[in-house]
Amino acid sequence: MNKMKHPKRKRVRMILIVILVFLLLCAAALSALAVVLIRQAGPLDSLGLDRYPMTTMVYDGDDHVIQQLHGTENRIPVKLDQVSTQMVQAMLAIEDHRFYEHPGYDIYRIGVAMWINYKQGEIVQGASTITQQMVGLAKLDRREKTWQRKVKEGLLAIKVEKEYTKDQILELYLNWVYFGSGAYGIEAAAQTFFGKPALDLKTQEAALLAGLVQNPSLYSPRINPKSALKRRSQVLDAMTETGSLTVEEAEKHKAAPLGIIPAIPEEAYLYSSYMDCVIEQALDDLNLKGAETSELFAGGYRIYTALDVGIQKKMEEVYSQDENFPTGENDEIIQSAMVVLDPHTGEIKGLTGGRGTKGKRGFNRATQAMRQPGSAFKPLAVFGPALELGYGPATVMDDFPKAYPSNGEIWCPQNYDERYRGLVSMRTAAKYSINIWSVRMLNRIGVEKGVAFAEKLGITTLVRKGYQNDMGLSLALGGLTKGVTPLELTAAYGTFANQGIYIKPSVIRRIEDREGNLVWEHTKEGRQVMSEQSAYLMTSMLQTGVEEGTGKMARLEDWPVAGKTGTTSDKKDAWFVGYTPRLVGGIWLGYDTPQEMKNVIGGGRNAGPIWKLVMEAAHADWSPEDFTKPADIVEQAVDAKSGLLPSPLTPKQFIIKEIFNAKDVPREVSDLWTKVQICPESHQRAGTYCPAPATQVLFIRPEPLNRKDLPKEFKGAVPQDQPWSVPDAVCKLHGEAPPPANPVEATAAAEPAGTDQSPQ
Repeated sequence: MNKMKHPKRKRVRMILIVILVFLLLCAAALSALAVVLIRQAGPLDSLGLDRYPMTTMVYDGDDHVIQQLHGTENRIPVKLDQVSTQMVQAMLAIEDHRFYEHPGYDIYRIGVAMWINYKQGEIVQGASTITQQMVGLAKLDRREKTWQRKVKEGLLAIKVEKEYTKDQILELYLNWVYFGSGAYGIEAAAQTFFGKPALDLKTQEAALLAGLVQNPSLYSPRINPKSALKRRSQVLDAMTETGSLTVEEAEKHKAAPLGIIPAIPEEAYLYSSYMDCVIEQALDDLNLKGAETSELFAGGYRIYTALDVGIQKKMEEVYSQDENFPTGENDEIIQSAMVVLDPHTGEIKGLTGGRGTKGKRGFNRATQAMRQPGSAFKPLAVFGPALELGYGPATVMDDFPKAYPSNGEIWCPQNYDERYRGLVSMRTAAKYSINIWSVRMLNRIGVEKGVAFAEKLGITTLVRKGYQNDMGLSLALGGLTKGVTPLELTAAYGTFANQGIYIKPSVIRRIEDREGNLVWEHTKEGRQVMSEQSAYLMTSMLQTGVEEGTGKMARLEDWPVAGKTGTTSDKKDAWFVGYTPRLVGGIWLGYDTPQEMKNVIGGGRNAGPIWKLVMEAAHADWSPEDFTKPADIVEQAVDAKSGLLPSPLTPKQFIIKEIFNAKDVPREVSDLWTKVQICPESHQRAGTYCPAPATQVLFIRPEPLNRKDLPKEFKGAVPQDQPWSVPDAVCKLHGEAPPPANPVEATAAAEPAGTDQSPQ
């Protein structure tokens, strides 16, 4: 028995020796790697941790300083004993609860983070200690995502831990870190959000501020109050885990309101909406996230914006005058947002995210509000893709109700004016914003093409999958799952003004670091979404809409304007988006909480005049110009009821001139019209016994009117061009006779001289 156990012991011993050797080799390799990384890290300098960075300067489009982003005058350094105990406890609980135990790095935290990130398949939790964060902010470029920087950060943290006390490190950190809304340092944060010193912060207030550090924009109590409350709860839970609070106390604090004070008055924050947009874009352009965001506000950057001060001032003047806007209900103002940009560069010249003092302060409606665009979406999802497919302003569809299956039910779109014009062109559909025509065209070209085209125009909010999505015909009418922002919709129209080239909008031209080195620049290069011929045809149609159609209230005295109105059927949103050869502007009206605007007629009547006030001032210093007409745009006479070449029978009043992309000029002659004998008494097709039939030139509707499948409210619908179409019925007033197999056969009968008539 002992003899059998002996070889087993040898094998176990051998395995243990092999494992030990392997571990020693791994340790040696890691040590060697560490030596290399330490050498690459270079000299470690922990001096100047309390030297706070420079103020960031912001310039307008003419390179004049318009704002200083939270320089030293906005940071209020405090000692640790000037910070409430609750604030310290909250910060330690959520950012580094083993702060007073580790030597600058936390092996336990690193292991936990590695395990969590491994399970999630992505980096969802960091392992940096407060000391590492502080030295990273003070001494390193945290945008550098390399092992060398992480090693240097860790070594610096160890060095700082030896040279500073824990309380000194925590004090430095609290004065360095950024909390959002322009407040960096705990004292500025306490004053900004609660109007009190950091020493007086209560537990729930401290938890809110501590939670902001990870992502000041995402958890902003002014922009995203729900996210802020959720994050505050996470901090309070963390405080229970560290023993700072009992579970009962945490639950009590979770129930407390946010309790933040109103934001700084707009008059104390020049061009507030525009500057909010500048800050958000700069953080994104510089890839500054989490604690790194403080670098923007104290990094000494020079941010050169595209702001046109004259346009912005006029916009804010218009928005400050209540008489320019429709009256709201129950003391709630109707909110609005507006964007003006240069379509040839993508530079945003002016932007306002709201009006009055009763809206959601800090919420930038121009860039963050996703609202239903209504008919303002037709050029993006219907007219645009149709033009690219070879359809044109002369393309005819029947403006008559049609039923479509939708989620097991029947959907029948209605025109806003409850009129049905019959066979009309795309230009007419754009002019009068005809819903039925637009849905018919989208049904013809396919929803996928409409969605894809809108996405190419920079619309990022469309939903392709899920129970609720935008892959239906309601896309033609702007009935979207999420909606669109005024900025994205305005930039999309800029494509039509820029010969079919989409350029991503930007409030910033370039960013330089404190030494004047270029670190980011807005590219004016765009993508060709549609041909310049299609863009010109779109512009021509949208000009008609402003000159003669729903957008007449936005006409400028000396400048050509192309544009489109948009009003949702429930009047919760009203829009006008229009452009000249120089600028494109978009304006939205609506309540913050979507509800019917009872005093609003529509985008043309209510948004158009506001657009006009701003844009007239914006163009005051320029001489009027015309839209550039590209090559291969030709004019051709066509039959208005078919969109084809006129036939000898086409009545003169239906022969119109229209413009085309040269490659899409129709070659076929209209076969719509025919001579038909009509009984003058019944106005029906003449029967055999009608005594004095008259010959008329009428058209045969390409698709017979189908009322059978329509909801009852549409059963009595009659298209306005019905008097010009061949009647379905044969006259029976003078005796019945079998009708001809084809109404055109009636023309074979003798035609009395002088009886060729047309409807009046």
